[in-house]
Amino acid sequence: MQTLHVDQKTFRDYAAEDILPKVQAYCSKYKRVDIVFDVYKKSSLKSETRAQRGKAIRRRVTESSKAPSNWKNFLRDDDNKTELFSFLASKICQVVAESTIVVTNGEEIVSNKSEITESSDLGLAIGLEKLWIAFGQGAHSRWIPIHDIVSTIGPERSSGLPFFHAFSGCDVVSAFRGKAKKSVWQTWNVCDEVSGTFTKLSHWPTTVNDDDLQMLERFVVIMYDRSSAATSVNDARLHLFTRKQRPYDAIPPTSAALKEHIKRAAYQAGAVWGQATITQPVLPSPAEWGWKLQGQRWLVNWTTLPPIAASCQELAKCSCKNSCTNGRCKCFRLTVL
Repeated sequence: MQTLHVDQKTFRDYAAEDILPKVQAYCSKYKRVDIVFDVYKKSSLKSETRAQRGKAIRRRVTESSKAPSNWKNFLRDDDNKTELFSFLASKICQVVAESTIVVTNGEEIVSNKSEITESSDLGLAIGLEKLWIAFGQGAHSRWIPIHDIVSTIGPERSSGLPFFHAFSGCDVVSAFRGKAKKSVWQTWNVCDEVSGTFTKLSHWPTTVNDDDLQMLERFVVIMYDRSSAATSVNDARLHLFTRKQRPYDAIPPTSAALKEHIKRAAYQAGAVWGQATITQPVLPSPAEWGWKLQGQRWLVNWTTLPPIAASCQELAKCSCKNSCTNGRCKCFRLTVL
């Protein structure tokens, strides 16, 4: 939905000129086409991430409603997206084709074939020997053979990828500042002993014990300083800050903060993704996994310690002559104002 055309006058035009031709093109190649739209719940763990993207003006989606000129801003509003997806689902179900089209509409599943009524008819094929995914747009689009990647990196690393993805940062779990996935992957290459922990926390039921915490602490230490012999992130923080003069936004998180991060990553990888093939998975409360409930929204429980910006403000300094409003200013970046 992020690569939409912006020249349609109404939502009816948008569906007819942009979406339906693509669905029909897939129908000409495949016997079945499955389309899954997101569902937006106020209690979702992603609600905080979505809120940080900014607010948008509410716009009703009807046949004759004018399509927005700024789609990116339009899609920031969950109600806009919910109404748009419902509108598109109803249009897609009207496509006349020999192929079966299955599309989600909120919590419901609808189809262009009236005989598709039972949930047993809608199951996904599990246990595939080969799998490709489409990646990119236009001239840059390509098909990636997932089975070849799995064969290349091996079964152990493949089974640990869910936790690796969550631990290094995803839509729901935060990332380490200044450490992109490539950096985390390179650390995995030199710290292969963490593979067993990654695999364990990628599956349900998930439990995080002291051995897991100790292994992941050592992994994070190596990620920030390959030459360090420290096994504790707190010891590594002290060394990097006092001996190597690194600013405290460029050193590892505290042990307390890292523990909360590990719990959130384990929840996403093991409890959520680890039960992805279960029709009605039973999820534990996020309150025990690095989250806290405020009203109807789940917020990140960053740490059980007071933030360093509040307790050690004298450690931050900048060269701003006037007020600290520049994004490059350390005080502004660390919210020490």
